[in-house]
Amino acid sequence: MSMLNEELLKLEKEQLTRIAEIWKIKKISLEKKSIIQQLAKAATDEYYLKGILEQLTPIQVKIFAIIIGSKTVLTLGEISRKIRMQPINVENELAVLKHLMLVYQRKNRERITSNMDKYYPYDEIKENVCIDENKKGEKFRYTITDEINQVLLNQLPASYLDHVAGKKKTSIKKAEFVKLATGSEYFSKTIMELSQGEQFLLDAAFSNGGILEIHAARIIMDDMKLHQEKTLISFHEKNILKDLYYIDERYVRILVIPVELFRYLQTNPVFPSTDTIKEMQPITISNQFDVVLNMKKLLLFIANRGLTLSQSGKIRQADMKRSENSLIDIDLRLFPEKSQVHLIEVLLPFLKVFDLVDLKDENIILKSKYEEFLKENPLNVIQRLLEVTPVEAEKRLVGDEVFLSLEIPFYKKPYLDEIYSILKKKPEGISVKVFISELIREWVILSPSFRVKDFKSLYLEKRNSIISVLFYFHLFGLLEVEYPRRYIRLSQLGYYFFEDRELSTANQSDGVIINPDASLVAFPDKLSIFGLHVLKSFAELKEFDRVYHFQITRESLQTGLLLGRLKTDLLNFLEEVSKNKLPQNLTYLIEDWSEGLHIVTIEEGVTLLETSDANQMALLLGQIKGKKIIRRELSDTAILIDKEKVAETIETAEKLEMIVKLIR
Repeated sequence: MSMLNEELLKLEKEQLTRIAEIWKIKKISLEKKSIIQQLAKAATDEYYLKGILEQLTPIQVKIFAIIIGSKTVLTLGEISRKIRMQPINVENELAVLKHLMLVYQRKNRERITSNMDKYYPYDEIKENVCIDENKKGEKFRYTITDEINQVLLNQLPASYLDHVAGKKKTSIKKAEFVKLATGSEYFSKTIMELSQGEQFLLDAAFSNGGILEIHAARIIMDDMKLHQEKTLISFHEKNILKDLYYIDERYVRILVIPVELFRYLQTNPVFPSTDTIKEMQPITISNQFDVVLNMKKLLLFIANRGLTLSQSGKIRQADMKRSENSLIDIDLRLFPEKSQVHLIEVLLPFLKVFDLVDLKDENIILKSKYEEFLKENPLNVIQRLLEVTPVEAEKRLVGDEVFLSLEIPFYKKPYLDEIYSILKKKPEGISVKVFISELIREWVILSPSFRVKDFKSLYLEKRNSIISVLFYFHLFGLLEVEYPRRYIRLSQLGYYFFEDRELSTANQSDGVIINPDASLVAFPDKLSIFGLHVLKSFAELKEFDRVYHFQITRESLQTGLLLGRLKTDLLNFLEEVSKNKLPQNLTYLIEDWSEGLHIVTIEEGVTLLETSDANQMALLLGQIKGKKIIRRELSDTAILIDKEKVAETIETAEKLEMIVKLIR
């Protein structure tokens, strides 16, 4: 009879039942003998052993590992000296290990002191327990090949042998078995056999870079209504998710995707289907110059309607809705969790960085040079965006909240460089899921200093940094995104800015269908991004579903003119892309709507300055010109100056021995 059975026989039925509950044994027997058999079987079962080891405290793990790892029997005194802890405290911890049936005690016969009591591990447990520390991260690099090569084939689970080799399991050579067990055919077949919940669990581990902490796995299994024991054992035996553990203060238990399967998933990612969400039709989208156009349109909205903050310091909901209705649709779906972010909240920080807007009381106001920005070349604007974003990311977030990039922080340059280098190597595209998984694995999990207890914070930090780069890349038009699988690659603009490739300006003569009612159908594959930019500037975008549907209206046309475009830009473009002559009524409408824009200018931030004669004005102008003080010259004796420059102007006038009369 084994020592474990001897010790179990000494206990009462109630004590045995309590121990079985701690070991989480299912369907505990009502008979003492059967409970002993259940506990003895559990002690040799790796699944139950992992469960009990998880419950140990760091000091209990330390004591247990010393006893398991020792080649000789240790006394209480020896254990106490090894861990530098008072014997009475060590004895209390050993009592817990005894109660859990992990060690047993043999008291000193003389019993003068308990320091000479000896503690033994049970043979059944010692043979099966692991006390590895994973110092080199070898657990995270688990390979099926190494696992199989370390044992005889008949030592592998029978179900695994059958699943991999089928009828050939009795005659197959090890080399051939390894080839089958690590081949794409086996992985594909096994993944196809998984339930939706099991696929979700595998996908969660892959998204984490190839590992999943056991507590996180249990939450997923509960949500997916998976039987935990059956799922973990099945995944472990089939080498899909290996249920591994090691010592890092406590016993750390993780699910690990074998290296061979991780490589397979990099090119064949799992996309668990969700019954509640209707999958969108495949479509490829690039934002092109849309961010530039929206920045300019937002400036026009502020100039025309104004933006007001609520008492909380955020933009009022009414203004938020009206302003976003004035913008063109831009794709923000690359990361579903960020798709609810308001575009205006993304644009305002950039307008502030470019010194185009400011806050006065509760109103967002425009700076004087915003009209110059409206005429700026979109390529120049994107170049500036690429330059300022990483610079601003290094600065502390101070200032008015409405101008801070809180929802999606700006990215830092090292992340930009790293992510671009990967995209450059993937001209065919890469799934966002795979992209993030590979970087998390490289930057976090395979880092020499990585510890699982730090995973959550490190994962969030690195993932947020990756999301920031990809989000802004897509916003700036540097990416093409293929939905619904979210495959990304560099766009035309991406190659232009990063690899100096030329941008095509050619538009095909049948690229746009022009209707007499001023509605247009544009085919993006037949137009340059410059041509589409002209259309989006002058026409209202009604719909995009592989082709663009536009409508030219008086308001949309005049908006294009206010954006610094000329009517000839639109007319020349339409003539270039139309097979037939432009409809006369469309030409007439464009000419008519372009004539005489009736603009009323109301400027708050200026002060009227008048002199008694023209000579005084000429003298004063000679001193203040070129200092960004003068806003407009009205006559020989009157000018408008910047309200913030009044004190400087007074000082200059007094130096010229002029008498200042200030009217407030």
